[in-house]
Amino acid sequence: MSSTKQQYAGEINLEYLKIYSSEGVKADLSNVVVQINLFEDIFNSAFTGNIIIVDTLNLIEKLPILGQEYIELKCSTPQANPSKENVIEKRFILHSIVARENISSGAQSYSLDIATVDSVKNLKTRVSKSYTDSIDSIVFDVLKNQLGTSQPLNISPTQGIRRIVSPNIHPYTLVNLLKREAVAAFGENLPPHFLFFENKNGLNFTSLEKLFFEPTSAKLHSGDKDSDVSIEALRLHDEDIKTAQGNKRILSHSFGNTNDLTTNIREGMLGSNLITHDIYNKSYKSYNYDYFRDFNKHLRVEPDAKPIYNKQIISKYDLGTFANSSIKLHPTCGLVHDKQHYGDGDLKASTPQEWILERQAKMCELNNGGIINISMNGNTLMTVGDIVHINIPITGEDHDGDEIESTSGRYLVSKLRHSIAPQQKQHEIHAQLVRDCTTKSYKQMEG
Repeated sequence: MSSTKQQYAGEINLEYLKIYSSEGVKADLSNVVVQINLFEDIFNSAFTGNIIIVDTLNLIEKLPILGQEYIELKCSTPQANPSKENVIEKRFILHSIVARENISSGAQSYSLDIATVDSVKNLKTRVSKSYTDSIDSIVFDVLKNQLGTSQPLNISPTQGIRRIVSPNIHPYTLVNLLKREAVAAFGENLPPHFLFFENKNGLNFTSLEKLFFEPTSAKLHSGDKDSDVSIEALRLHDEDIKTAQGNKRILSHSFGNTNDLTTNIREGMLGSNLITHDIYNKSYKSYNYDYFRDFNKHLRVEPDAKPIYNKQIISKYDLGTFANSSIKLHPTCGLVHDKQHYGDGDLKASTPQEWILERQAKMCELNNGGIINISMNGNTLMTVGDIVHINIPITGEDHDGDEIESTSGRYLVSKLRHSIAPQQKQHEIHAQLVRDCTTKSYKQMEG
């Protein structure tokens, strides 16, 4: 790992990029790689990427490269005091070769599509086993013992005991089924918003609220300078300050298609209804979720979170309740010997009312709420699941005395692409930031 000081914003060191062919031949790709793209996503269980090669040595035929090779990659942002968090180090399987073409008489280009070893092993592994344990313990066994991962595991504790039989399905399929029903063992009102994703640091099975609780990992700004750097400091042209500013500056940003009212109504973000049917006692119960009533039930990304919609305006147009916009039906059973869902020590009956409606509303908020897409000078510290704070200056004439947009504030990094140009030693990050609230007050609109 490099221990030199960073000379400019976005500088990166490609420490190695090796390929191991099916015939056991090892080759260094560092001198023929043009670009490396690495993809992370909190809604995706796999860490993937592609490597664009300009091949003047005919490696694709000599090794040969068939689409079944191992690739080892390690890169890092230069730091005077490097740490293990400041590195991307992964082992991939090359699963396909695309866009192969001749670009001159002595050179050809192609792209190597890669995915981490665990995500490929998952496709050939099946879990056929019974469990009576907490969901976090089941997930640990599935990933560590059934899949056989060697990656670090970040697994958050879950509430209660679950009795299941895994019906010969892939490990990731089982974990993704369990995440829908997982309820955190700690936190305000035991949140049910679990995610399963792979990032540069390993495999993560964690609640959204735990991510929200983490401190801000970076403070970014879209402007000439950040507000915490004095004009005097910038006047001195200190290279360290200039580099630090460059690392925090958003090069470009755009707003996603957000807050589609019809989509949010249809997908149950504003309200929904759950009917549970006890097939043994021949009875049913009804539960409902209401966006405004339940808004502060669980932790949100902003400490002073406010709803993105104005309740008074909703009432003014007589839209009423949204409980019937999304209706779910879930079977339960009151038989003692069939109780198989959650409990502390003892098993108890299924409790879908604890997770179905709230989880569907939260996922809708993340996918259709406040979204900002940014590009910035890259670093190998940032990863999906991080919390960042951004400042976006006011555009146009300001009538409220504010200096920054109401869209500024804390965001969750939900998607991220590391774009690395090794020959130029340049690294950019393209990220999608999301949040489940706003900080804007609607009091002026209540009349």
